[in-house]
Amino acid sequence: MSRLSLGRDVAVSLGLLLLASQAGSAFAQTNGIEGHRRDNPDGSSSVSVSRKLLPTMRWETRVGADLSLIAPQSFDRRLRNPLQNPTESSHGVAWASAVMPGGPLGIWQTTTLQARVDPHEEQGWLGTRFSRSVPVGSNLSVILEDGYGYSRPLHHVPDALTASSWETDKAVRIKVSPVHTTLSFGTRRSSAEGEWLNSISAEQRILNGLTVTGTVGETAEGVINRSVWAAFSRKW
Repeated sequence: MSRLSLGRDVAVSLGLLLLASQAGSAFAQTNGIEGHRRDNPDGSSSVSVSRKLLPTMRWETRVGADLSLIAPQSFDRRLRNPLQNPTESSHGVAWASAVMPGGPLGIWQTTTLQARVDPHEEQGWLGTRFSRSVPVGSNLSVILEDGYGYSRPLHHVPDALTASSWETDKAVRIKVSPVHTTLSFGTRRSSAEGEWLNSISAEQRILNGLTVTGTVGETAEGVINRSVWAAFSRKW
């Protein structure tokens, strides 16, 4: 078995184990567990589970896993995406985050530190995000975000500097509380793309836990990318 195949199997196994442990503990503990699921038209789905760890006095910490699951064998293959790779397999990413109050120069309200390990791509990632929420009246708030990330291979490569990459993004989000709508205007840049790419998105909460999001964004190839998806979130 190749190293990459072994990494995929380990990631999926760890993810499924985490899912099972969270489902079992949900009956014994009612706080700190969150689950998100998004189903795609081709039958595949994305599942994310996380659990809050015991917080320190001023920090909130979480650990979790994000799983990308291929369509089950019973799914009608006529509805599959024709561009989907038939050899693709399910895989998962493990992550941890810590949120603390404050930020550089007193400008930001919160600072988030994140770490992620992806055995499927054999990559490790470290990032930080600063945010600030500014209320405008009683029903409107503006959220400012500034994020930075750095990734590198999990194993040794001859030229680690070339194999490593960085990314940064900025966003302004307008949250309208009475109608549960969030409008976002963002831009991002990475070492791979080399230019700023802009995007606009709108998120609407339909029911408790169910949201619909539409995004229009630029790509490095000059093509406008458009997407609409629904997501369901539940807390135990």
